[in-house]
Amino acid sequence: MNINNKNTIIETGDCLKNGVYKFHSGFTKVINYINGNNDFCFITNDCSNSAPNSITKEIENVKETKSIFISDNYITIGTQKIIRKNIPFYNSHIETALFNPLNLLQNLDSVLKYHKADFHEKSLAFLLFPENIKYFDKAFDKAFAENAIASFNYIISGNILQGVHKIKGTGYGLTPSGDDFIAGFLFGIHLNEIIFKKNSISLRNEIYDAALGKNPFTNSFLLYAKNAKYFYRLKNFVTLLSEKKIGDLDFAIKQLLSHGATSGADLLTGLIISIKNSVGL
Repeated sequence: MNINNKNTIIETGDCLKNGVYKFHSGFTKVINYINGNNDFCFITNDCSNSAPNSITKEIENVKETKSIFISDNYITIGTQKIIRKNIPFYNSHIETALFNPLNLLQNLDSVLKYHKADFHEKSLAFLLFPENIKYFDKAFDKAFAENAIASFNYIISGNILQGVHKIKGTGYGLTPSGDDFIAGFLFGIHLNEIIFKKNSISLRNEIYDAALGKNPFTNSFLLYAKNAKYFYRLKNFVTLLSEKKIGDLDFAIKQLLSHGATSGADLLTGLIISIKNSVGL
């Protein structure tokens, strides 16, 4: 075993759980791993993918390793054992000291006005832009869209948990659209808490419990959303939304909306619906 004192890891997430992780799934810049407790972590070489459970390495290409071992003192990736004490943490918390609620609300309106075309056409953005329903013309698509609209109607009428039950686990992808929507919805409730200074943890707990399903990957993501642990692309977007003019936000918006296939758009749809409907207040 090679004990590596050089920091080949740029940073790790602040919520990494100890344990032995086995390979789960792989993509171009992300390799996912799962342990016996259904905790997830992933390796990436792109700092814009940083998250509460990420390991960001300074490598040209991300390659599959059969297992990862994480302890308080070391991270072992394949045959490489890396000392943890000098590895920086990615901070998944939102810094609220300079948070400007009025800016955030105004800029969110501008996102809807100027960035409609950046939302994936097969995402749940038709809940924000009803004309996008035209992209759901196949039988499965129509059934999915009708179910999402029914869920949305439950939510805006105050039957939040019924809406969550109806949409969870539906849609496409490793993290289905419905689960990404719920995660964004949870993040939106947390932002409402910051904006209006009203504690919402009880509601977030109820929504999380209602949203849990059989997919350990989405369950893990929903846990971070419930606990207001932001991945970098969302944290950067929200921070800039609060602090900057909309013209300075173009890159951050497009970066978030390019997260996954439809995941970023589904998540942002849930976040916007939560804020626009004052959920949790």
